[in-house]
Amino acid sequence: MWKFVQKNWLWVVAGAVVVYVLALNPTPDSAAGESVACTMKVTADVLNVRSGPGTNNRVVGRLAEGDLVPADRTVTNGFRQLGSGRWAAQRYLDRVPGCNCG
Repeated sequence: MWKFVQKNWLWVVAGAVVVYVLALNPTPDSAAGESVACTMKVTADVLNVRSGPGTNNRVVGRLAEGDLVPADRTVTNGFRQLGSGRWAAQRYLDRVPGCNCG
């Protein structure tokens, strides 16, 4: 056994480091019951992303049914903010379970 350790000491040390790191943090935060950032799933065939919270604002992009999109907690006039200058109709967005969307 000692000869094996002498010849493969680097692998033994690397294995010990991996075991140590896993012992310190065995699961990601989301698996430990903490919520993750807000993520929404698109339910419309095609969902317009607008520059502001209303249908009178220009279309700046489109999302397809089933797309997952990061979102903010802000909802105004029935539109959820997806980022700076990006809004989509809230009624076509479902919160992904385990997310913190408020």
